[in-house]
Amino acid sequence: MIIIGHELIPYKTFIKIEKIKDNLEVEEESIILFDFYNKEVLKYISENDVSFFATKVENAIDACLANALGVKYILVEQDIASSIQKIADEYLFDSKILLIIDEEKEMSLAIKDFIDGVIFKTVITDLAM
Repeated sequence: MIIIGHELIPYKTFIKIEKIKDNLEVEEESIILFDFYNKEVLKYISENDVSFFATKVENAIDACLANALGVKYILVEQDIASSIQKIADEYLFDSKILLIIDEEKEMSLAIKDFIDGVIFKTVITDLAM
């Protein structure tokens, strides 16, 4: 299980970008978080070999598109996590599904549904998705 944001486990910094020019200043050890509906960013990642992108999706179609575009982490809320994970498993996604959680005890939700991993909301809260 992937665990991002737990105080005991080191993780890469997430940086939100809204324009491609922001990407030029991002450290190599960071994961770039972007709004899935930003077509400029989607075009950039589809045309370039960028491997550390993450985005939040709200439905199965967006999850499939994100995987096809090579997004490394697909962030989901609990209400769709199980169904998105089933799709990811069935279609052998390269992307990993991460359930957004508030606290450690919510990890049990991801464990129960065999979600690829979790990301604590505090990692992305300041990024205003």
